[in-house]
Amino acid sequence: MKKLTLLAMTFMLSSSAFCQTAKESTTEASATKTEKSGDARYQEILKALNLTDDQKAKKKEIDKASKEAKLKVEADTSLSDADKKDKLKQIRKDKTASFMAILTPEQVDLYKEMKKKSAENKDKE
Repeated sequence: MKKLTLLAMTFMLSSSAFCQTAKESTTEASATKTEKSGDARYQEILKALNLTDDQKAKKKEIDKASKEAKLKVEADTSLSDADKKDKLKQIRKDKTASFMAILTPEQVDLYKEMKKKSAENKDKE
């Protein structure tokens, strides 16, 4: 009888641990899917804009400067989480404004239209 009880308890503990691990894996997969789908949508927008080589070079510089600023803020231990969040938000705004400045008026219109559609599709998910 003791063996049967011990076996039942072992089974219950191992199955609950398995369920928790499976749930964590599903959550991680969902987060990765969301990140990839957001990146895929952004890449689709960039492709549709048909950037010139000059625009691509400028965008690369903007991305590099933005990334450096982001890393600097994230490494700054003197900032509170709220301050970091505010600064990162401002970096994103500045990056978008700089990117929009290198686009032609037609590209700006297309960018805004595609971002709007992308946001609508994201809301539906």
